[in-house]
Amino acid sequence: MKLGNVAATLLVGAVASLVGGCGGGGTSSVFGSGSTGTAGTQTGSSTGAGTGSSTGTGTTGNGGVIVPGGSDAGTASGGGVSIGDAACVNTAIRGDQRPVTLYFMMDNSGSMMTVDPGQTLSRWEIISAAVPAFAADPANAGLFAGLDFFPEPGAGGRNGGGGAGASCLVTDYENPNVPIDVLPGAANVQANAFTTAITGRTLGNGTPTQPALEGAVTFAAMWQTTHPERNVYVVFVTDGLPNGCNSSVANAAATAAAALAGTPSIKTYVLGVGPEVVANLDPIAAAGGTGTAYVVTMGGAAGLSAALAAIKGTTVNCDYNIPALDGGQVDFTAVNVRTTVGATGTPTLIGKVDNAGGCGTGPGWYFDNPVPPANPPPTKITLCPGSCDPLQQTMGSQLDVLLGCKTEPRVQ
Repeated sequence: MKLGNVAATLLVGAVASLVGGCGGGGTSSVFGSGSTGTAGTQTGSSTGAGTGSSTGTGTTGNGGVIVPGGSDAGTASGGGVSIGDAACVNTAIRGDQRPVTLYFMMDNSGSMMTVDPGQTLSRWEIISAAVPAFAADPANAGLFAGLDFFPEPGAGGRNGGGGAGASCLVTDYENPNVPIDVLPGAANVQANAFTTAITGRTLGNGTPTQPALEGAVTFAAMWQTTHPERNVYVVFVTDGLPNGCNSSVANAAATAAAALAGTPSIKTYVLGVGPEVVANLDPIAAAGGTGTAYVVTMGGAAGLSAALAAIKGTTVNCDYNIPALDGGQVDFTAVNVRTTVGATGTPTLIGKVDNAGGCGTGPGWYFDNPVPPANPPPTKITLCPGSCDPLQQTMGSQLDVLLGCKTEPRVQ
């Protein structure tokens, strides 16, 4: 699946310019000079700047935007847009899918020095090669990413060496070692920051999974709140089962579940390195909303790179930002969504559901915040899997967000 498969257009309605409204017969204003046609056969034509009006259901426009004024919509040529009865619009604005941010929490416990059977590098050497390579890969340009480590030291030195012990304080895991920024960054600045941070770590101590994961999802939620235009995911990289600070798989899974259910919702991916983690960390990934853990037991850095690419691939989403409108606010009770699967597909209006739980296996879409009341107001539109999957799997697909007419619910 590739983001480039889906072309998204946001169609913004200016209801004040409409006389006939959406749907039923009447007179509607258009951009350009209009003419009067036989009732039931003409909506009007548009030929350039200026104003005009027409009565009926429609002829072909020449530029501008044809506004539906009857039971059947006309077509538009010369760059015009024909919407049909789904919405009343007169301006087209390109929509955008929400960009992805990955926040890595990496295990630098003493067991990361292990060289597993069949491998030629230690677990830490594998990570030290694969993660910076991911950050520097041109294929990931534009992705945002940040990095932190665990364990942090307790009473001893900065990196917890010399048997100083690991910190059990969640607050010690809430501040990134490498703050979130764009990859690879100007002159590879962000990618180089990943390399410097990883090579500068000293390995030691246990695996305090619980406070480390809680710190990671706490920071991710704070960053998501201040960057509502993005989707933030935690990638928890570890080589073993929880060890220390009262950590357990069950406790870590509860932390991941709470993050997923929180506002904002944060998903947790688990990337395991080494045979000890096979299947054992799946409950954390499942509770974090990402299915099963990604486990690398063979293949060295290439195997880990493939797992990272797979994780990135699953973050491809059908979330669309709702942009701010110049000179006005979106009426969230007058939003509709239309999809076209493939370049030659038929545009189809899909109905709204209340939330993700209302999707089931059918088509649909929903806001991240309920309407009404909209407090805070919605920031994104999300397609249900039944509508999202066909778009992502078919080249030339398109999504239009139509603003201006009463939202159509999905017919159950």
